[in-house]
Amino acid sequence: MDVARLAGVSQKTVSRVLNDEPYVSADVRRRVLDAAEDLGYRRNQAARALASGRTRSIGVVTLGSAL
Repeated sequence: MDVARLAGVSQKTVSRVLNDEPYVSADVRRRVLDAAEDLGYRRNQAARALASGRTRSIGVVTLGSAL
């Protein structure tokens, strides 16, 4: 929300820029990216996984070691 406020755009526009979606002007894209950098914004992978239902991780189960 702070990125949107600083860039003077909606939260949806920030989402579009950060997800590299089309139909965002170069000027708006630059303002959003500059605002995100100024605020030290970093994506929260746990929040993304919760929202999307995907963790982009795999699990491995083994029965023993090969030592």
